[in-house]
Amino acid sequence: LPSGLYGHRVPSTGVCLVVTVDSPDEGYSPRQIASAKNARKAMSMMGSPSAATFKLMVRDNFINNCPVTLDAIRVANNIFGPDAASLQGKMARRPPEHVDSELVDTRNLDVIVIADLMFVNGLS
Repeated sequence: LPSGLYGHRVPSTGVCLVVTVDSPDEGYSPRQIASAKNARKAMSMMGSPSAATFKLMVRDNFINNCPVTLDAIRVANNIFGPDAASLQGKMARRPPEHVDSELVDTRNLDVIVIADLMFVNGLS
């Protein structure tokens, strides 16, 4: 390594290097973060469209005098992740997995049956 530079020699096998950040807004300027917050606020004012639909609306100038830019929408998605309000109702419920029931032969087992009764207003 040239003098004055820090480095680490990594062996060719068995090493995994991971890059982490402290917070998702690290690397963005305060102006970009403020514009991302404004973009999310505008999305919620428009009825929470999807990010792709909102980008289309901003790009094609469907909203008059809209201060939101495409870059602000991209930064908002990077910092805050997908908008939860726009995802609600659009996610389909997956059917549960089928559970095969097996009949257990109880003729050779000692089975104890326990029942509790509770009376409320004279009804059991």
